Amino acid sequence: MTDAILPPSPLSRRRAELITEEGRGNGIDYVEVDPTDHTRLTVGVLSDLPTGGDPWQLVSQPDRVLVKGGERVRAIRTLTVAVHDPRTLDVRVDRGGDHSTYQLELAVTDLDPVLRRIGFSFMAACPSDLDCRPPAEADDPAGPEPLLDTLAKDFASFRRLLLDLSAQRHPSLSDQHPADLAITLLELLAFHADQLSYAQDATALEAYLDTARRRVSVRRHLTLVDYRLHQGRNAATAVYLAVTAPVTVPAGTRVLTRIPGPLPGTSTAPPVAVPAGLLTPAALQLPPLSGSVVFETTHRLKAHPRGNLLHVHHWGEDVFRLPPGATTAWLWAEDRAQPSTAVLPRLTVGDLLLLEQVRSPGTGAPADADPTARWVVRLTDVQPGSDPAYLADYGRDSEGQVQLAERTDDTSPALPLLAVRWAETDAPDRAVCVRAVRADGDPVPDVSVARGNLVLADHGITRDGVDVRPQDWSPTAAGPLGGPPPLRLRLPDAPLTHQIGALGAERTQLTGGPEDAVPALSVTARPGSGRDQVYTPVPDLLDSGPNDLHLVVEVDDTGHGLVRFGDGTLGRPPLEASTFLARYRTGNGTAGNVGAESLIHIGLAAADTGKVETVRNPLPATGGTEPETTEHARQLAPDAYRSHSERAVTERDAVDAVLRLPSVRAAVAALRWTGSWYTWLIAALPTDPADLVDIGGSHQELSAGLRARILAAMDAVRLAGQDVDVRPPWFVPVELELHVCAAAGHSRSVVRHAVRDALLARRLPGGRPGLLAPATLTFGRPLLLGELYATVAAVPGVDSVKAVLLRRYDQSDNGELAAGRLDVAPWEVLRLDDDPSLPGRGVLRLDIDGGTP
Repeated sequence: MTDAILPPSPLSRRRAELITEEGRGNGIDYVEVDPTDHTRLTVGVLSDLPTGGDPWQLVSQPDRVLVKGGERVRAIRTLTVAVHDPRTLDVRVDRGGDHSTYQLELAVTDLDPVLRRIGFSFMAACPSDLDCRPPAEADDPAGPEPLLDTLAKDFASFRRLLLDLSAQRHPSLSDQHPADLAITLLELLAFHADQLSYAQDATALEAYLDTARRRVSVRRHLTLVDYRLHQGRNAATAVYLAVTAPVTVPAGTRVLTRIPGPLPGTSTAPPVAVPAGLLTPAALQLPPLSGSVVFETTHRLKAHPRGNLLHVHHWGEDVFRLPPGATTAWLWAEDRAQPSTAVLPRLTVGDLLLLEQVRSPGTGAPADADPTARWVVRLTDVQPGSDPAYLADYGRDSEGQVQLAERTDDTSPALPLLAVRWAETDAPDRAVCVRAVRADGDPVPDVSVARGNLVLADHGITRDGVDVRPQDWSPTAAGPLGGPPPLRLRLPDAPLTHQIGALGAERTQLTGGPEDAVPALSVTARPGSGRDQVYTPVPDLLDSGPNDLHLVVEVDDTGHGLVRFGDGTLGRPPLEASTFLARYRTGNGTAGNVGAESLIHIGLAAADTGKVETVRNPLPATGGTEPETTEHARQLAPDAYRSHSERAVTERDAVDAVLRLPSVRAAVAALRWTGSWYTWLIAALPTDPADLVDIGGSHQELSAGLRARILAAMDAVRLAGQDVDVRPPWFVPVELELHVCAAAGHSRSVVRHAVRDALLARRLPGGRPGLLAPATLTFGRPLLLGELYATVAAVPGVDSVKAVLLRRYDQSDNGELAAGRLDVAPWEVLRLDDDPSLPGRGVLRLDIDGGTP
C-alpha cells in the first residue's frame, strides 16, 4: 500500500496536541488508497480504537463512514468496515473516485469535531507532471512599494513618509490642511508610530547595564550580580523633652523644626506642643507647616519631670571630671513635688541619657559653654545607692546654683544616688568636666549635667490608609504567560522613606548605613470577602514561597515607589483583592540632616500640650543619605562581587567571612587534617571585651553568643565535609619595665599618669586608644621598642625614656630587649592589662625620676 493522503497542514498542531496529551480525544490521522484497487481504503486514527470488535458501531453500520465530494464520480457508498489493528480500519467502497479532492468523515460523536473528517484523493498515487505547490500570488497591480526611509524615527519623519505614500496611492489627497480629516488620521498614525519607535529604542537601551537610563532597569541588572543599588536612608537624632508633669509620647509622634508662621486660625507664634490633630499629612503639605522638616519618634517614651535635669555627683571634689572613655556616672535629680530635696532619677536599662556641658568651666557663663561637648549614651545598668557624706536636702547660692550640704548626723537622710553605666562604644571621647574652679578661685558647679526624657526620632511622615488603585489591571485578564497579568502599584507620594527597622515596629537602635535601610511600607490587600492580607517588603522574591505575603519596592527616577507582587510561585499574588490600602512614609536623604537645636515643636494629645516646656535635639540629625546614583553603581557593580567570596577555600576566605561580623575585630584561620576529616581552626578577637568570659585565673573563653555567630558565618561558606572549631585568642602577657626621666618643673606623679595613659588607656583625647590598649593589639603584632620609645617620648613632661625589661611574663629573657622587639606567633596576641590582681595578664613598671614630687 502506498500513501495517498493529502494532510491538511493547518491542523498539524491540533493533531500533535491530541497525540501528546492523552484523554484529549481521538481523530483521523491519515487515509491511504490502494494504488491497484481504488475501492480499498485504509483509515488510521490517532489513538487506539475502543475495545471490542465493533468500534463506534462502524462494522455493523458501515454507512456511518461517509465519502463526500467529487466532480465526475459522486455518491460513493461504503460497503464494509473491518478492524485491521488497534489504530487502523479497512474500508471498502463501491467504486473509486476521480481526480478531485474528497472528504472522508466518521459520523461518530466521540471523535474530535475537527479531526473526524479529512481530505484525500483517490488519484494521489498516480504520476503527474504538475507541481503540487500552489502558484505564487500575482504582483500587486498597484506597482512597486515606495522607497522607505529606514532612519525615520520621529513624528516629523513618519508624517513625511505617510504623506508621500498617500500622494502615490491616492493622488486626490492633495490638500494638506491640518483640519482635514485625512491629515488628522495620518498624523495620528505618525504619533503612534513615534511612540512605538521610542518603545523599541527604549527596550533595546534598557536591556544592557551600560545603556540603561531608568533607575528600575539598572537596579534589576545589578541584582543579577548580587549588587544592591541602595536608595539612601533617612536621618535620625535624639529628641529631649522637658515636662512639668508625666507625659506619654507614643511611637510615631511628629516632631518638627520651627514652624515659619502662625497656625491656621491663630495670630501668635506656634506653641512648643501642638495638638496632634493639626499635624495631619494633608496639613503638613500646606503653609506654614510645609516649611518645616518633620521627624517621627521611633519608640514610646514616658517623660517625667525627674528626667528634666540630672546632676552628676562630684564626690566632694573641687575639680571633678569624667575621664575620656568613662562608662559610669552617679546621678541625682530634683523633684518639683519636693523642693530642695534630692531624689533618685527615673531611669531604667535601655533608656537614653544626655551628657552635656551647660556652662564654661573657665568663666562659668552658659553662653560660653562648648556646644560640641554633648554625648547621648544608652544605659546598660542602673543601681541605686547613696553618698552618706552629704544630705539629701540641698540649697542654692546667690546665683541659683545647687549647693550640697554635708551630713553631720546619721539620722538625716543621705544623698540618694543612681549609678548608671553604658557601653564603651557610647563613651565620651574626651573628658566630661562636671565641676571646675575659675581663675579667681570661685567654684563652678554643674559645668556638665545629665538629662533623661530622650527619645529617638527619624525623618519622615507616615501616611496611613492611602487607597492605591492598580492601573490597567484585572484578575480575569490574560497575562503574557497565560496567567493573570502581574500586579503593579505606584505610590502617589515621594520620596519613599528608607529607614533602619521595619515600619510599625518599635525601633530603639537606628545605627546603620544606607545598605541596611529598608523601605517604610506595607500594603493591605482587602478582598471583597474574607480576611485582609498585609504584604511586607523584601529585597527580592527569589526566596519567597507561593504563600508568602511579600512585595518588592522599586524606586523610580522621581522617588516614587513602584510596588510589585509575586506571581503565585515566587510570592503570593493578591488576585482576590478589590482594594489596596498602603501605609508608608515619605521623607528621605540629606534633607533630614538638620542641625542641633532645630527640632522645637511636637504634636501631642490636646490634654498633654500644656505639660511640655521644651523640645530640642541636642545633637544634629545624622545618617541622611541620598540614593546611590546609577552611574556610581555602574562603576562599582561589575567588580563588587569580587570584594568577598561566598566560599571558604583558602585561609584568607575564612578570615574574611569571620571579619564580616561586626562583633569580631580580628581573626586567624587554618585548615587542618584531624585524621578523619578537615577542620577549620578559627581564633577570633572580639570587638566588645564582654565577649571574653573569664573561666578561671588568667584564662578566658569566647562567649556562647559570639561562638554561635562565628559558626553560623562559617557554615555559610565552608565546603561540605569540613568541620569548624572556634577558639579564643592565645594571649601572651608582657612584662615591661621603663625608666622615665621627668623634665624639670613637671610633677613625677602627673608624668607617671600620662605615660601610663599613653600606653594603656582604652581611649585618649580624640578617641585614639593607647599603644598597648586591647583595641590596638591584634594577632601576630609584635611590640617594637622604637615604637614604644616614640610614644612615651611624645608625652608632655618626659625628658627621656629607657627600657629596663622586656619579655614574656614569668619566662626567662630570650633577648627581646637586645633585639628591640617582642615577637609573637600568628595565633598569639600581646596583652598588658597591668592589673595587680591578675599579673598573669601583663605587668607594667614605671620608674620615674627627675622633675618635682
